[in-house]
Amino acid sequence: MQAKWIKLDLYTSLIYITAIKLYYTLLFQFCRFTGTNCLTNIDDCESEPCRNGATCTDKINGYTCSCVPGFTGSDCESDIDECVTQPDICKNGGMHLLL
Repeated sequence: MQAKWIKLDLYTSLIYITAIKLYYTLLFQFCRFTGTNCLTNIDDCESEPCRNGATCTDKINGYTCSCVPGFTGSDCESDIDECVTQPDICKNGGMHLLL
C-alpha cells in the first residue's frame, strides 16, 4: 500500500508550522518539564527560593518550603513576631524584644 500525501498550499503549511511551534513553546513554558519529549521534571528548588534556612521540596510545576521555627510564608520570608503570637512567653515581668 502506498502512502498518500496531502498537498497543502504554502499559506496553510505556514499556519500548521506556526501552530506546532506555538504548541511546543507553550508546552515547555508551562509544563515545567525539559528534555526529549518533555519528560524530565525541572528542579524548581535549584534557584533556592526558600529563605531563612528553610528546606525546599521539589514538586511537579512548583515547590514547597518547610520553614524553620520562627518563620512563615510561602518562601519562609516572614519573621514571626513571638511577642504577638505568644504574649505570655516572658515570665516574671520580663519584656520580649524582637531583634
